[in-house]
Amino acid sequence: MSSIPIVATVEDLHVSGGLEPEKRDGLKEWLSELPLSPWKTLVVPKLDRLVRSVLDALFLRTATPA
Repeated sequence: MSSIPIVATVEDLHVSGGLEPEKRDGLKEWLSELPLSPWKTLVVPKLDRLVRSVLDALFLRTATPA
């Protein structure tokens, strides 16, 4: 089993999943053209904590590295 390095952890406990991902303080740096560090995987405990709309989910899909 290979290990996947954890680049960073972000907690935004008091932010609604309804707020667009690119406007969330904890995520916007990672979704920018020049992220803080290279990354491939985003892990969340519940999808509804990350996004609440299909459009936001599609934005995340296109914003994540290939």
